Amino acid sequence: MEKEIIHYICERPEFIHVDEWIPNEEDKILNWMKDEFVVPVSSFLNQEQNLQLDCFSLKVKKSYKSTKAKDHFCQYLNYFEKFYDKDKELISIYSRIKCMIDGYKDKYTPELLKQDINNYLLSYSMKWKVRRMNNDNYIPLEKKYKNSKKPGLEYNDIHCKLMLELSLFQIMMIPILTHYAYVNKVLDITNFLLEFYDLILYMKNVTINLPNKFYETVKSSTEHSTINNPIWDKQDIRGLNPTTFAIEHSNSIILQLMPKYIYSSAAVALNFNSIKQNIDHQVIGNEYEFVFVKLDNIKKDEDSNSEFDKFESYTAKQDESLYIELNHIARESMKMIEFKYGPFDQAEIEFYKRELFDDTDCINNFQKHIVFNLFYQIFGDTESIKAINKDDYIKLVIAAKRIFHSYKMVIMPYVVSSKIVKSVSRKTINKKEEKKIDDSEIFELLMKKYNNNPKVKEHILSIIATIYSSTFRMIDYNDRNINGKIMPLFMEFISKEVCDYAMLT
Repeated sequence: MEKEIIHYICERPEFIHVDEWIPNEEDKILNWMKDEFVVPVSSFLNQEQNLQLDCFSLKVKKSYKSTKAKDHFCQYLNYFEKFYDKDKELISIYSRIKCMIDGYKDKYTPELLKQDINNYLLSYSMKWKVRRMNNDNYIPLEKKYKNSKKPGLEYNDIHCKLMLELSLFQIMMIPILTHYAYVNKVLDITNFLLEFYDLILYMKNVTINLPNKFYETVKSSTEHSTINNPIWDKQDIRGLNPTTFAIEHSNSIILQLMPKYIYSSAAVALNFNSIKQNIDHQVIGNEYEFVFVKLDNIKKDEDSNSEFDKFESYTAKQDESLYIELNHIARESMKMIEFKYGPFDQAEIEFYKRELFDDTDCINNFQKHIVFNLFYQIFGDTESIKAINKDDYIKLVIAAKRIFHSYKMVIMPYVVSSKIVKSVSRKTINKKEEKKIDDSEIFELLMKKYNNNPKVKEHILSIIATIYSSTFRMIDYNDRNINGKIMPLFMEFISKEVCDYAMLT
């Protein structure tokens, strides 16, 4: 590997900067659609177009699937393909790794993926091409970030050029990593990405420790903030101090900001502005006292999710005392549920969150209704249950599944815990099936329990019809053989189990 940065003089008669380049249609080799990054893998393999083969999922990382991020990735990579990767080495790398991820799901381990990234994406030829593009497009700093007392806080052109070079490698890695995480259901996406980003941050030819530099930058800003803002002294209850804040947000720079660096905007200034905003939003502007705060004003994580995980914004918007009361009832009720139906393994909770909310934070109303009905008696009302968060909801789903299994049910456990692929709301079933239900012993007992209320019958038939008409993709933490498969539906089982369920509520 060369010791000095190779200066490459582009052979093009007129150099076009990447941020000013307007690609023609034939230049748009890499594209995106919805939450997918599209690479012409099938075309490269001389096959008919196959979107299943061409698409790399970006679903696991919210900040990478924004329209702005996807446009940025495509702009830079298409530019790279047109002017620097004329032999389409990057496309061949994507094709090879995509086939390995999809075709050898159980055998293609993270260690093997690391080997392929090191051998192919970080090969000498790819490093040379990336270096050429980086040298051509880099714009020298107008403002120097000097600090004679703390050299670790200085930023010059060498630092900034390296930041942009590694950013380009990150962009190349992102479709591979997010697709691998999606296919293999990686639960801790943050540490997974950081582990792979270390491959570029600590390459042999990289002599500057950027993670440490980011850490020192954040730490210096937080230390300066503590002088003027005594609220830092009251953060222990949150498990927050300048050191933990610096660790968290230096990682955030690597995960959130680096892949979005552009040559025509100062990357260092972007880092500093981000640090300042995070301090303002998460510490200085985040009230310490226990008062009611609106959901969209509380502490946000790196993907702009609130502390309540945006669980359908159930948090009551009545007066503060009512909110506090409902929240207290919810906490105490969840303790009772954990005692009665737990314990709940955090890994299982994360698994269900990943599977159930892979592309949306919305909770299906039909499933929610069935789950909540089981636990209203413990909560004591129908309002306090709305103060739970997403983790609590998953605990209720797991508890409901355990309850149904204990009654030897085979359909209802997966009605509440599956991903609803197709939801069809219906209120009636055919007369033949309805007569069978009317004649069943369990339905007779059910009607006696509810004093032959016709509305109860309507509701039961509606649940049965909706289940039978919808499509459920099963989620099962303990049995991966059925996980991800479509649940078979049999009217006879559905009718009996829905009536059994109604007897429980």
